[in-house]
Amino acid sequence: MRRPRMVLFDYGHTLAWTPGEDYLRGEEAVFRYVAENPRGVTPQEAAQLGTAIWLGQREIRHSGAEVSTLQQLRLKYDVLGLRFTRPLEELEQVLWTAVSPGEAMPGAPEMLAAL
Repeated sequence: MRRPRMVLFDYGHTLAWTPGEDYLRGEEAVFRYVAENPRGVTPQEAAQLGTAIWLGQREIRHSGAEVSTLQQLRLKYDVLGLRFTRPLEELEQVLWTAVSPGEAMPGAPEMLAAL
């Protein structure tokens, strides 16, 4: 058997999975850094819009294209009129850490060792 020269993986449900995802918890963590909220948007409203944006991209994802999380966050927070004290790139990490810290996918360490 020939050894591959390279193996590519995506994150979700390949190398890692995120049990107990809680997007409201993620938005609550991000909202700690809100500098401007002229419409009085709640974390619940932000989580609902984020879910709607994600579900609205289903056809795009199935075509093989992908909109990055950063682009989705920019769209969501711009639509809501939110401004933050931290850069959006940092808030993306805050969001995902709070949503679920993630765990190794069962069997992933063994599969990587075999490769």
